[in-house]
Amino acid sequence: MKKTLSIIVSLLLIFSTILNVKAFETNQIENSSNEVVEDNTNDSSINEDDLQDVDQNENTEIVDDNENSEINTTEGNDEITNQVTTNSPEEVITPKIMYKTHVQDYGWSNYISEGVSGTVGKSKRLEAIKMKLDLGSYEGSIEYATHIQDIGWTSFVSDDQLSGTEGKSKRLEAIKIKLVGDIANYYDVYYRVHIQDNGWLDWACNGTSAGSETYGKRLEGIEIKLIKKGDQIPENTQNPFIYPGYIYYSTHVQDYGWLSNIGDGKTSGTSGQSKRVEALKVSLCNLPYSGNVEYSTHIQDIGWQSYRKNGSISGTSGQSKRVEAIKIKLTGEISNYYDVYYRVHAQDLGWMSWTCNDSKAGTEGLELRVEAIQICLVEKGENAPGDISRPFVEQGKVEYSSHVQNIGWQNYVNNGNTSGTVGQGLRLEALKIKLGDNSYEGNIEYSTHVQDYGWMNYSSNDSISGTIGQSKRIEAIKIRLTGEISNYYDVFYRVQCQDFGWLGWTCNDRIAGTTGGGYRIESIQIKLYPKNITNPGISHLSCITFEDKNGFKVCKDANGTLYEDAQGLLGMKSSYVLRVNKSTNVVTVLAANGTGDYNIAYKRFVCSTGNDTPYGTYYTPVKYRWRYLVGPSYGQYCTRIVNGILFHSLPYDQRNPYTLQTSEFNKLGTTCSHGCVRLMCRDAKWIYDNCGLGTRVDIVSGADPLSKPSAPKIPANQRWDPTDPNI
Repeated sequence: MKKTLSIIVSLLLIFSTILNVKAFETNQIENSSNEVVEDNTNDSSINEDDLQDVDQNENTEIVDDNENSEINTTEGNDEITNQVTTNSPEEVITPKIMYKTHVQDYGWSNYISEGVSGTVGKSKRLEAIKMKLDLGSYEGSIEYATHIQDIGWTSFVSDDQLSGTEGKSKRLEAIKIKLVGDIANYYDVYYRVHIQDNGWLDWACNGTSAGSETYGKRLEGIEIKLIKKGDQIPENTQNPFIYPGYIYYSTHVQDYGWLSNIGDGKTSGTSGQSKRVEALKVSLCNLPYSGNVEYSTHIQDIGWQSYRKNGSISGTSGQSKRVEAIKIKLTGEISNYYDVYYRVHAQDLGWMSWTCNDSKAGTEGLELRVEAIQICLVEKGENAPGDISRPFVEQGKVEYSSHVQNIGWQNYVNNGNTSGTVGQGLRLEALKIKLGDNSYEGNIEYSTHVQDYGWMNYSSNDSISGTIGQSKRIEAIKIRLTGEISNYYDVFYRVQCQDFGWLGWTCNDRIAGTTGGGYRIESIQIKLYPKNITNPGISHLSCITFEDKNGFKVCKDANGTLYEDAQGLLGMKSSYVLRVNKSTNVVTVLAANGTGDYNIAYKRFVCSTGNDTPYGTYYTPVKYRWRYLVGPSYGQYCTRIVNGILFHSLPYDQRNPYTLQTSEFNKLGTTCSHGCVRLMCRDAKWIYDNCGLGTRVDIVSGADPLSKPSAPKIPANQRWDPTDPNI
């Protein structure tokens, strides 16, 4: 009995040991690094026939016939040593990809695992796609995104989800496919597409784009393959995707509309055609990073618009408004890896310098159109595409305030706005000018020509030039820039003067206004213009100088040109004085200066007086279109001076302009009349038309302020006055 119990106990110990060994072997296999040692022997096994009787208190060793399996058990010791080698690893199952497409007019195709899904040669668009993986022995999934007509890139979907559209008749234009999870460590996914006009493109792989973007080309067919890493890949992989560039753009151009997309630094717009860019679209394409491109345009009459992004329109269409400047920036992940550079071709300036990352390119405040643009991406740390010295030019900032008669100091105005008054007859008495927030250092200096004082010393940077409380008018001004800013800007200015209105523009320390004439300045405009761009120019009518000559004032323009007929310089006046010089046979028309004195030599006429022409001062009482004269004869455009003394044309035999007394005409400029003042028809008519009744006439002898005009001669058979406006 005792022996039987001993055998039973031994068998139980052996069975327990076998169970522990099997559990240990399983645990070792699971926790090893998948290490498998090949063995050509059979698997270890233990059965009852191999057991030997042993005493419960003795050490027991069980050895299997399989020499590669050994189990050692020691009584009283929990340590179990196990060595297992097997030659039967679990069989690896190859994964498969399944895909199907939704085709124009046909609908959904069946799933396939190889070959073409879609059509070739039938001009049918793919509208949607689904795909899934039979993973086999691997874990993971497949993800895919499509570029859809009018929509753009969709988000990635996975595992039999639809990418694209149904029932909307929208074409797929491109696709990206990628593996995720464990399977991506062992396999690559390759795919190629058949597209409109181009046919089969090259193979793409692992999330890169296949197809086209911006060209409106439909996908017509697709082929997808899973290829084990290290295995042979498809031959052609160079050009799986057609696109304008990593950054591409289009401009809306005057008379042309939207131009085709172009990218990576190429020119969009025109050059040499004077066509304005009116709007802009910018997009990113086929980059390995996420993010956006954002942009803002400065528009004529509108200013800076809010930012647009990723192909939306910035600018206007159908409003004939020019783009004047632009800012572009990258946002999101891509901004960590790239800078966006851009430059514009601007009216008058041509190609400006490059700038980047939301800086301004173009002009502002100068009314210059952008005509073309170039944009490109540059990796961080790399050099700019070209010169970066002057990408943006703006009107300089200047502010000014006037002290006005009866009003005092006005509020500051800036950049070409009017300071002072217009149409109120009020004088400027003092002025302050200062620079605004400009990009360059420097000063603005100015000097005023003041009644009774003449030119004042230069003031600068908001100090006062002129007088306060003395009732003295400013008559002229000079303004200049000094320091760094003078290298980049010109200061332009013009004044509105008593009797003359706005004079022309001038710049850079030249005189604006009048000197010597007693005319007040009533208002002023000042602008800073960048050098070498279109500006108002320097007008010869920006300044009028009245110089003394023989007791009168003669007129000169800003270039110093003497005006012996100042009508074009001074304009028409409301009244005049007529000075008849018997000794020179010259009539000088005198105009009033700013204080009302008739001392400005306005114009002169050659005449013929007579010995009986009386000296003295007279006032014209009456006028006649034709008048009977002594001789007998007739005169045109007659203005009576006194008694029988008139201004009139050369004599005619009849009241007919074709009966001119030619011999008398050819005596013009000599003392030959019966006492009247004879003039060419044109000059007699000017007095008749412009000198009202009561005009003062001074008949004198002496020196004239202006030269004597030459008197023309006509042939003996010519019976009309060549200056007669009616002939």
